Amino acid sequence: MQKIKSKETKDGNLDFRKLLGSRSLIILFAYLPILIFSHNHISFAAEQTTLQEEYNVIDNLVVNNRNKFKTVIHESESEGVSEMRNLISSSLIEESWVYLPHQRKWIEIGRNEEAEKKIDKRYITKAKLDVQLLDKLMNENNNMVLYHFHPSHSLSLEDKIRKQEGENSPMNNKEIEKERVKRLIKSAYPSRSDLLNMIGNSMEFFERNAEGNITFKVCSHYGITEYYLTDEGMAHLNADNSFKQILWVKGISSSS
Repeated sequence: MQKIKSKETKDGNLDFRKLLGSRSLIILFAYLPILIFSHNHISFAAEQTTLQEEYNVIDNLVVNNRNKFKTVIHESESEGVSEMRNLISSSLIEESWVYLPHQRKWIEIGRNEEAEKKIDKRYITKAKLDVQLLDKLMNENNNMVLYHFHPSHSLSLEDKIRKQEGENSPMNNKEIEKERVKRLIKSAYPSRSDLLNMIGNSMEFFERNAEGNITFKVCSHYGITEYYLTDEGMAHLNADNSFKQILWVKGISSSS
């Protein structure tokens, strides 16, 4: 039963099914029971802002963690993706945007971005969304794409292999393949918080734009991964009250 769908996009060449076969879909769906019924210290997109922020129109996508203003860029989707790919290798911080296809406009929606840190034995990057701004954009637009990227500043697999060899503890083929899959999942796949935000924001969007279109894309070293709710997924969430459970988990997490 497929409730979340991913596919290859024109901006990249990543497809869950081609990367790891059917196992990748199982891994992705396995997240859902965990993220719905448990919570941790990862901060989700539930940050309310009370500041009257200004918009700065600039030429290229940048990482902006000042929170005093939001950036706006007028360019095509492919141009923005090209600039985002440059940020992947140079930034320690994630950033998020809404792309409005009918206006050829990128609007920054990231807030309180922080560099990667280790929490409960896991490395995470804190990046909240400005939900008041996103709420406004949903009221005004019925077609949007939510983008963010995963930085690739950590050691490459090849660097780690060499490091292990230098410490006289070389990795065998099984360990190398396991590490390769681990890095792929972390970088190219949406995280559990990404999935939560996608589900919650999709439900909010379709309450206002029943015939609209919203999709989510994460840009990584591997390409562009698109993920979104299918009609079957939305029907399932509406039928068994799962959406309220998701909002409860998000509220607990944002207050921790």
